[in-house]
Amino acid sequence: MGIRQPPDSLDIDKRHDWYEEESAFFRKALKFDKYRPFVTSNGYPGLGQASVQVDDRVAIFQGCSVPFTIRQQEDGDYHLNGPSYVLGVMDGEAMENGPAFQEIVLV
Repeated sequence: MGIRQPPDSLDIDKRHDWYEEESAFFRKALKFDKYRPFVTSNGYPGLGQASVQVDDRVAIFQGCSVPFTIRQQEDGDYHLNGPSYVLGVMDGEAMENGPAFQEIVLV
């Protein structure tokens, strides 16, 4: 398989649609059609809900066995996107020397 690039004639706004269309078969084959790969600002690769966007955060809730992605709203509260897989965080590694728990409001 070769790597395809979008036509030069496509403007930047249309490239995202081109990538989505070209990768649909492979995402379905890899079951990524409902999930989106991401990399945290600390460099941890992850897989989250398809709704994950740039600037979303990964949260570890006390008592939960998996991390979640959350999105901060304009009013400062957070929206829960859903569970995620984050390499290097799944087995409690983040809690060894990680930040202290803080309280947030989910809406």
